[in-house]
Amino acid sequence: MAQPAGGFGESTALSAWAAGPEPVSMTKREQEVVALIAEGLSNQEMAERLHIALHTVKSHMHNVLEKLGLHSRLQVAAYVHALGLSRP
Repeated sequence: MAQPAGGFGESTALSAWAAGPEPVSMTKREQEVVALIAEGLSNQEMAERLHIALHTVKSHMHNVLEKLGLHSRLQVAAYVHALGLSRP
């Protein structure tokens, strides 16, 4: 199976996506979106890379922000980098 965009392999535990004491459950696509946010891609670029509609990217973005309790894509990128989950 191919590794999803952003370098998050199947072995990545969902518990690594924690916004606090409780693990956060994210879909594979939400994890891909998070990885692409950390790479600095725009919503349009993510839509093109993932072959999905722009509206779908925005929906995933909304879900990610809600699940992590964050308010901006910059906070998501900082969160990923702080956990060491971004690609070098």
